[in-house]
Amino acid sequence: MRTIFQIAKSELNSLFYSPIAWIVLVIYTFQLSLGFTEMLNGKLINEVMGQRLNNLTSELFISGFGSPLFGIVLSSLFLYVPLLTMGLMSKEYSSGSIKLLLSSPITEFQIILGKYLSMLAYGLILILIIVVYIVFGIFVIKDVDLPLLISGIFEIYLLFCLYSAIGLFFSCITSYQIVAAIGTLVTLIIFQKLGELFQAVNFVRDITFWLSTKTHSLLNGLLRSDNIIYYILLSSMFIVFSILKIRFLRQRISFIKKSIQYIGVFLITVSIGYITSRPQTVAYWDVTRFKQQTLTPKSQEILTHFNKDITLTSYVNFMGDEHLASKGYPANLNGEKQVFGRYIRFKPTLKMKYVYYYAHDLSGHHHISEPHDHEEFMQLTKKTAKINSINFNQSISDGEIPVEIDPEEKENSLFRTIESDSLPHAYLRMFHDLQVYPGEKEISTALTTMLNGAEKIGFVTGHGERSLDASGDKDYGGVPNTRSSRESLINNGFFPLSLELDNPIPNDVNIIVIADMKEPLDSTELSNFGEYIKRGGNLVINADINRNTQMGALLDLLGIKIVPGILAQRNQGYVPTSIFSYFTENSGMIDPIFSNYSKRNVPIVLSGASGLAKIEERGFNVVPVLQAKKGTWNEAGALNPDEIIEDSVKSTAANEIFNTAFALTRTNGEKEQRILIFGDADWLSKGELNISRAFFVGNNTLIVNMFKWMSYEKYPMAFDRPPLPDNELYFKFKDKKLSNFFFLFLFPFSWLVFGSIVWYKRRNK
Repeated sequence: MRTIFQIAKSELNSLFYSPIAWIVLVIYTFQLSLGFTEMLNGKLINEVMGQRLNNLTSELFISGFGSPLFGIVLSSLFLYVPLLTMGLMSKEYSSGSIKLLLSSPITEFQIILGKYLSMLAYGLILILIIVVYIVFGIFVIKDVDLPLLISGIFEIYLLFCLYSAIGLFFSCITSYQIVAAIGTLVTLIIFQKLGELFQAVNFVRDITFWLSTKTHSLLNGLLRSDNIIYYILLSSMFIVFSILKIRFLRQRISFIKKSIQYIGVFLITVSIGYITSRPQTVAYWDVTRFKQQTLTPKSQEILTHFNKDITLTSYVNFMGDEHLASKGYPANLNGEKQVFGRYIRFKPTLKMKYVYYYAHDLSGHHHISEPHDHEEFMQLTKKTAKINSINFNQSISDGEIPVEIDPEEKENSLFRTIESDSLPHAYLRMFHDLQVYPGEKEISTALTTMLNGAEKIGFVTGHGERSLDASGDKDYGGVPNTRSSRESLINNGFFPLSLELDNPIPNDVNIIVIADMKEPLDSTELSNFGEYIKRGGNLVINADINRNTQMGALLDLLGIKIVPGILAQRNQGYVPTSIFSYFTENSGMIDPIFSNYSKRNVPIVLSGASGLAKIEERGFNVVPVLQAKKGTWNEAGALNPDEIIEDSVKSTAANEIFNTAFALTRTNGEKEQRILIFGDADWLSKGELNISRAFFVGNNTLIVNMFKWMSYEKYPMAFDRPPLPDNELYFKFKDKKLSNFFFLFLFPFSWLVFGSIVWYKRRNK
């Protein structure tokens, strides 16, 4: 060991007596300071402008928009390590001192390890520079997430060790320092891109994906044993390569024998890496605050109920929308595993299967003309499969998809089923938004529906009600069952279905919706409705103007009536029949968020609404939850917008309070029966929900929380985490000149001064 340390010390002396080490330190420090002060000043400006700061530790150091500190470090190492390592052995070759080394009683192991140790020591200096910024962050950021930063430093140092080992090897194979630097840089780029190569080839994809440095990040705060082993293995492999290279200078060995030894080391490395990266062998340590990189305890608890293996089957229509279908192509399968990585961590036996099928639908291929006949379509299908590395002989037509699969799922070019033993399967869908993939909420909700079943919502039909399946502006074909929408009820644990009242309502339907009936119920239907109310079923009624005749009988069972006429308001830029209703203080009974909305005056927009009134006691606790804003009046006659606005100024009834929604509750057996009645049916319509306004309205939020209340908080499921506390800077905008001076001038300049002193003393000696 003494010899190794002597070689390392000698190498460090040589490095610091040359200008390269000091130039790297100066530029490296200035580069970090430039990015860090830019990010810090941006946050200070945001604070001055009144914007809320959040997750400052990650924003400034890891993943913020712009130039987070650790991101700059990683990109810097790419350039600086080749410059630092290019002369480690190359200078020995060019100066001829390699002959002295080889003839001395020093082993190849000691030579290489000493050289490598000198680089590790230099790497510690680079780490200490980062520590200066972290110490500054500790003092200026409230509740900084220090373990997250320490894990980031750990990865940076591991990456530096790997890059140094690669640079050392290339320095061993050439006497030209520039060639060694270029070779190192090219190799680093190759290792960055390896994860994108041969991803369509089975088994090979796992090897290239594992070899890529890009797929082994520890910056997110999740320490994984396979990632740490990866850096150790790859660094060790290149160190052994370097030792072998020096040994071959001392020994005369044939090219074949040399190649066998190199290949043997590579195969051993890859084999160990492959084994240690299998899900069953990986250990995890989430160092982030509140375990941000780990499933919430609720999701973990859900997984414990699955005693058998879980199979995730993806159905990919490679002739459908390429944007979604491409996610399931063979080239992206390793990326898919990372998407579901948090679940694989707790269920390492999770199986992922892919079924490739084709449907005669080219809507997602806008650049392809429609084929004239079936034969031409099949030729096009085979060509598309070949281009995307899909085995056409193992693909199926959409008609061959198992019959138990809902045909409507084929609307998406990629959908999935989750299966486990005898449990009913659940669907997991892709979404038309920026995230595309399902998140923890969607996946855990789907798993829960397998265990506990989905909550059925019956939308009553047969009387001209708003349709669940149609897509007109007045219909309800949007939020309830749009499969490609993350917020739709069908993706949040509910199962919307059409329901007729000519038969008794099934016992497994505990929520029904009646919206804008245009024909009254007959005696049988009214009786079935009455029985449902008696048994304690929950209910949403969306009434509308002039619906007393059609809906009066069922509302009478609840002691509520529709006030004749139509409500009108004066709102600039809106027709008078656009009614802005606001949550009452009592609306918090549905969800606490509505109490907040009441204080903030967040409106629910109704269109063509009637007021509601309580007429008789029916055993319910009746609470107004929505009331039209002050200045609303009720028009009994025909509407003329100009006259209405004029009348609104003169109306003495403008101060009357109009209830536009009631919540009815009563105890029924062991549960509370819950009913909501609205004076308008348009607030839930597709047309209303698709309107983009310059201000926030609560219609979408009301839908989700309304059914959450109806299902006794069973769905939608919440997987919230505590808010991150690092949301405040103790450093103020007026102080930024001081930080800029220190980081941009004083800190880098100190290395320049220190290096000049060392160089001056060296020259005098």
